[in-house]
Amino acid sequence: MNIIIAAYSNLNCNSGLHVFHLANKLVERGHDCVVFVPGGKSLTLNNGESKFITKDFKDIESIEPLFSDQAQPDLIHVWTPREVVRRFVEDVLLKKFKCPYVVHLEDNEEYIFNNNYSANVSKNIETDFPLH
Repeated sequence: MNIIIAAYSNLNCNSGLHVFHLANKLVERGHDCVVFVPGGKSLTLNNGESKFITKDFKDIESIEPLFSDQAQPDLIHVWTPREVVRRFVEDVLLKKFKCPYVVHLEDNEEYIFNNNYSANVSKNIETDFPLH
């Protein structure tokens, strides 16, 4: 399976460590994995060998093919619903590739929303957030 992971940051942060190991495990299981990050391709330091390819968001138009079999992605894994990732996925990846995607909710997004707003997320989900 050809998998794109779109991350909200380069891989030298806590979430980047998770992305790094997830992508490596996917490759170890026989998948081809490309991780896109905004603003730089740096990897998490001292975490071992990277078995996947890392690309900057802005490189999407200049890198064909992405995968070793020269096929399109089978899946896009969106690492959190943060705006920078949502825009990249919605404005670029989903227009370029016709494949399913999943959104990784790293934190308890519903709990965070409900504690920061005076309404329940389940009541506002259809009006406050675009359904994808």
